[in-house]
Amino acid sequence: MMQSIFIYAGPGTSPVAVNHTVYTLKNIVHPLYSIQKIGLQDIIEGTWESQAALLIMPGGEDVPYGAVLNGAGNQSIKEYVTKGGSYIGFCAGAYYGSKQVLFAQGTRQEVMGERELAFFPGTAVGPTFQPWDPDSNVGACMALLKGNGPLQSILNQQTVGIYMNGGGHFLDAHMFPDVEILATYVQGPHSPLPLPALIDISVGKGRVILSGVHCEFAPELFDLSDPFLFPLYTKLLPYKSLRLQIMRYLLERFGIVLHKANAHFQSLC
Repeated sequence: MMQSIFIYAGPGTSPVAVNHTVYTLKNIVHPLYSIQKIGLQDIIEGTWESQAALLIMPGGEDVPYGAVLNGAGNQSIKEYVTKGGSYIGFCAGAYYGSKQVLFAQGTRQEVMGERELAFFPGTAVGPTFQPWDPDSNVGACMALLKGNGPLQSILNQQTVGIYMNGGGHFLDAHMFPDVEILATYVQGPHSPLPLPALIDISVGKGRVILSGVHCEFAPELFDLSDPFLFPLYTKLLPYKSLRLQIMRYLLERFGIVLHKANAHFQSLC
């Protein structure tokens, strides 16, 4: 039976984020894997786990995730991961995969509190750059990333511009033994160490990757009539090939087999 990459599309998720995720995955792994959206009831029932090569928690809003997944839903996800499953969280999905969230402190958007999944045993803090607006893309920006370790070599020491809107960083990630920092922000708030943007976490027999940025967002899907997205389109497009290299690297860390024809096509873009 063909394995599936499941993308959570239940309450709290952004339809735009889900669509970008589907689009990017199809360009990298199709037709080797079935790419499927999964809802709240599916998560709770757990019938998806035996078919899953990867579960993706996309962008959206972290608080609504917890409102419906706390309890049975989160328990299902945790059991899947600890038994050897794979989870990747982008933006809101990364906050949600952390033990503690500290978002927009001191503003009307403030969100603080613990999360049940707690894959990252520390605190996800954000927004790292622009203030987030739930009603527009005014907070959208390009974050510059620098790879660590193997990713640094894959990117040939180059920095990469990635779409970001409300995403955060992982406080003191270097202090936790089961956490590997895959990439850091080149610029950002003053800190004695570069702020972690992408982390890899060993959880039981499984693996989790959390990303403060939207590596899965494809600029060619942007609504260019949006005054906040149009200028980002031209900034991000030159980084398309490097962004896709990051996505392929993340998927390969989970043991995902890439479609070689698609990988070759993307490397020429």
